[in-house]
Amino acid sequence: ILLTGFGSFPGVARNPTSLIVEQFRTQQHRVEGLEFEALVLPVSYAGCDAWIRERFEPQRFDAVLHTGV
Repeated sequence: ILLTGFGSFPGVARNPTSLIVEQFRTQQHRVEGLEFEALVLPVSYAGCDAWIRERFEPQRFDAVLHTGV
């Protein structure tokens, strides 16, 4: 399962979704039988486009949960 949040952007100095993702990653939450990856995405069309191509081409996820402000 992929959990994503976003970095800061104009008007939002510290995106709360990045805090959630960072907390999830650092506390290493475990659910028996599931593997998680938690990432903070860049807030730019070009940055996300490159990220999507890198992440989804070689790797498959059963579920993706994108969070946003």
